[in-house]
Amino acid sequence: MRTWFRRCSTLAGLALAATTLAATSASAQQQTRAGFLGGAAFTTLMNVDSVSVRSSTGFAGGFFVAVPVAKSLMVEPEILYVNKGAGIKDTEVTLNLNYIEIPVLLRYEFTEGGGPYAYIGPYVGLNVKCNTAVDTVSVPCADQGVDASTDFGGTVGVGFRKEAWGFDIRYDYGFTDAIKDENGKNSALMVLLRVAVN
Repeated sequence: MRTWFRRCSTLAGLALAATTLAATSASAQQQTRAGFLGGAAFTTLMNVDSVSVRSSTGFAGGFFVAVPVAKSLMVEPEILYVNKGAGIKDTEVTLNLNYIEIPVLLRYEFTEGGGPYAYIGPYVGLNVKCNTAVDTVSVPCADQGVDASTDFGGTVGVGFRKEAWGFDIRYDYGFTDAIKDENGKNSALMVLLRVAVN
């Protein structure tokens, strides 16, 4: 019985070691990458009851770090500055919401060494500036009794990478209302260029 137990323990140990080596080898084929993202954000507010809204265009950009966790999987935290908001249809009035956005994305790469990829994950957006604008006149939201909320939402996207360069198309949707005590959730389509620095 002891001999049988020792043999089973040895086999289990060898299987565990082989699995660990395989996982380490798969992760070793990938390397941690860091770099910059930048591009355009086409945004609006969804589920607004009181007015009809139109989309607005802003900037989105920041930094990313992609950390391999398996052969084709990476975890990618980002820090972005994103202009969101919307306009009121048939007027020159625009609500501008500026966020420091922190997504944490799980990214799947379809081919090794570059090519297409897809990702999904949650984000939190910390509002750093809110104003309404009419033509060239801008008024802070606080002066109008408007209180912008922290934005919690989800991101889904696809992209393509070749060596250090790549591009993304992603969609953000807010799960919480953008303005406290008002219906309206952030919705943003972003087209981003990415460049890795390592």
